[in-house]
Amino acid sequence: MKNIYLIGMMGSGKTSTARELAKLHRNFSAVDFDELIQKETGKTISQIFKEHGQDAFREFEGKVLDKVVESSSPVIASTGGGIVITPRYVELMQSHGTLIYLKTSFPVLWERVKHSKARPLLQTDSPEETFLSIFKDRTPIYETIANYIVETDGKTPAEVAKEISERFFK
Repeated sequence: MKNIYLIGMMGSGKTSTARELAKLHRNFSAVDFDELIQKETGKTISQIFKEHGQDAFREFEGKVLDKVVESSSPVIASTGGGIVITPRYVELMQSHGTLIYLKTSFPVLWERVKHSKARPLLQTDSPEETFLSIFKDRTPIYETIANYIVETDGKTPAEVAKEISERFFK
């Protein structure tokens, strides 16, 4: 059985949705890439960015992806929002699973992340402008590589998981 990779912007609900989806499908376990990276390195995502930079973080992300791909049991993976900017990671996910894009509008995303101090890419002089730029850069990638797109605005993670389950686990 193939893995399921939830992709989308930070704040789209990937982690919560993965957990809810795993409750509905017990043969899958939910994994969160950021949590695995923190466990592996003993550092927070913010510390990794600050001490080693974004490139090092992407390398850690790749190591986690390799482990997930090599795992014998199927997972529902909550990926980092930027995993899609590395072509090798996209190819690996596509060849070992299904990519589901949790599509969330910019205003909803911004409302969810604007006060977070745990989002290293938003620690700029103009976080909203930075976030909008990331959103505009990544949205076409998500839409192009996803096997399925699920709109999340106005839905709880449990409702999104139920929709995914009904649409893709028939």
